[in-house]
Amino acid sequence: MGAGQKFGGRNRGKHGKGKEGGKRRERTNKDYQEIVMNNVHFEEYYSKNGCVPKDELVEFFDALRKPLPLSFRVTGSTSQAKELIAQMETTHLSNIESLVLDNGKVVKPAEPLPWYPNRLAWKTNLSRQELRKFPQLSGFHQWMIAEGESGHVTRQELVSMIPTLLLDIKSHCAVLDMCAAPGSKTSQIIEALHADAKDGSLPEGFCVANDANNRRCYMLVHQAKRLNSPCCMVVNHDAQGMPNMKVKKDSGEGFEWLQYDRILADVPCSGDGTMRKNPDVWTSWRPNNTLNLHAMQFRIAQRGLELLKVGGKMVYSTCSMSPIEDEAVVSALIKKCEGSIRLVSIDGMLPGLKYEKGVSTWPVYFDGKFHTEPNEESKKHHIIKDTMFPPEGAKDMNMDRCIRLLPHHGDTGGFFVAVLEKTAPLPWQNDQKDCPDPTKEKKDGEPPRKKPKTWRKGTFNEDPFVFMKSTDTELEHVKEFYNLSDDFAMTQVFNRLREDKKETSKCRNIFFVVKKLSEILKYNIDSIKFINSGVRIFARTEGKMQDALYRVTQDGIDIMRFFCRKQTTTIDHVEDMKVLLREENPEFNLYSEAVKAQIWKDTKNGPFIMNYSPTKGAGFSVCGWRGDKSLRLYINKHDRIHFLHLMGESLPDWLKLQKNTRATRHEAAKEREESGNVKEAEAENKDEEVNGKTE
Repeated sequence: MGAGQKFGGRNRGKHGKGKEGGKRRERTNKDYQEIVMNNVHFEEYYSKNGCVPKDELVEFFDALRKPLPLSFRVTGSTSQAKELIAQMETTHLSNIESLVLDNGKVVKPAEPLPWYPNRLAWKTNLSRQELRKFPQLSGFHQWMIAEGESGHVTRQELVSMIPTLLLDIKSHCAVLDMCAAPGSKTSQIIEALHADAKDGSLPEGFCVANDANNRRCYMLVHQAKRLNSPCCMVVNHDAQGMPNMKVKKDSGEGFEWLQYDRILADVPCSGDGTMRKNPDVWTSWRPNNTLNLHAMQFRIAQRGLELLKVGGKMVYSTCSMSPIEDEAVVSALIKKCEGSIRLVSIDGMLPGLKYEKGVSTWPVYFDGKFHTEPNEESKKHHIIKDTMFPPEGAKDMNMDRCIRLLPHHGDTGGFFVAVLEKTAPLPWQNDQKDCPDPTKEKKDGEPPRKKPKTWRKGTFNEDPFVFMKSTDTELEHVKEFYNLSDDFAMTQVFNRLREDKKETSKCRNIFFVVKKLSEILKYNIDSIKFINSGVRIFARTEGKMQDALYRVTQDGIDIMRFFCRKQTTTIDHVEDMKVLLREENPEFNLYSEAVKAQIWKDTKNGPFIMNYSPTKGAGFSVCGWRGDKSLRLYINKHDRIHFLHLMGESLPDWLKLQKNTRATRHEAAKEREESGNVKEAEAENKDEEVNGKTE
């Protein structure tokens, strides 16, 4: 759902060590059998707290004992989405329909979700373990991995897709994802920003993706980078104290504190809604699990509302089904905000989605008893807060506009979502401090302020974001070689080269961000812990061609193809494109004379952009290099596979993904351990821990 595990569920940053604190352990069907999926405390709690209809309790508990089905999204912001779905249906999904797996299970046809727009989200009847384990599914599994790495498919739990949909993001929106790692919802936000932007134009909006855990921020970077968007920034702060950021006013004169149009507060929680994919929760869940995080959840959500514009929306969500983490937090916010926020109804927004409405009364369980209001017993426990109980007037707060997703309703995990709209400044926000001008905070000749000693303690020391001038040698070369159009925003281009390395190092990569993110990076360097931002648009070439120092990257090609007026060509020859994709270094005689003539007319030796525009099917752009008698592409393996998938082509052997050697090592170590060779097994597992990567 977005964070590490503590109390058997989700937690982030300093609040929990998380999965990253130890070796990742593969879950197998055998593990599901070994774990006893019974917990007296859990079953008593949900049998009596009123969140699950009494006549559905048996179905509810039965559903939680079954593995979670695999679900995924197709990236809808690309022009290739429809073609990819068509190829997926006719080839990869149809090939596995009605298969009988070795465990006797019959594979049912995958189906699109009725409540997710444009048939972009799909559900199977396969578990993650079955997809990895059975050879009959290897083709679909490899398709999923390749398309995931190239940013066109994201594996995500169905209920986890709902919060971003309910944010109703438009291309102009400033969006904050407060507790973002590992990033599936962040990638959804980025897609939404690009979805209604016209071809060739970039969104005005952007996403600031934050997480408290520095290590998990890099998982977030990996997720966001797949989409090659200049509209995302990753920062590293505790969401409870999310700092203000300075940006220029729309008038261009003076500065103001950044406020967001949309905020996602998918907060750390006890995670009992994740039991189907994390069966360990069955053994670790205790009543206190649902009490420990309430205060922190409230503080994160309150800070989100402070950063929200009047008229903006914030979605509060958890993967817990407990009202202490759900309705109790929402009602406490409504009470404290004194009429400046309201719950928004989602009726009709997600047609076909079944859910339970939020409740306005609930008990608090401690000391082995259920309590309905604060009393002398609750005051003796520092963990019990008055905000955990239903506040006075809760029945008038429209709590039925919250939604709770129960596992047996749609064969999903458990989840809770509430949409809040800010209708007026919060009571304590009436006296806003003026935003200082960051360009005048330091006197002339005064050295820059030193960051606090604790800055970056225990974290990676990030390279700076150095914005370039149009007169810089590198940009002059690029502008001349590609004849960049005048409307390309040179002020939004930067590199990551440290001051102390400028004299001895070459600028290897050039990045680009949208305007507002460039302002955040420029004017908040002393107060914000930036991790990553921007998309790489140029990379330095290794050759000795003085007029072609930089090549356009595949990461940035969908931006730069609209601004480069030289070194760009368009072809529609299917067979030539197949040769380019199937061969890493194709023989020159394999190309048609027509295509060679076209490319040699439009480009000179060096890097170039090729736009493939077929008469049928989806087009795409690729970057490449031409010599006197050579022509090849500069793209990675996963992108090659993706484009061949779009063209309905089979893969050459060198492009086929290798068997999961990590799983092979794991199984081999397990066999040696069972045979008594413990030391060898430990060494194998250690190697797996160091070298293994998650899917």
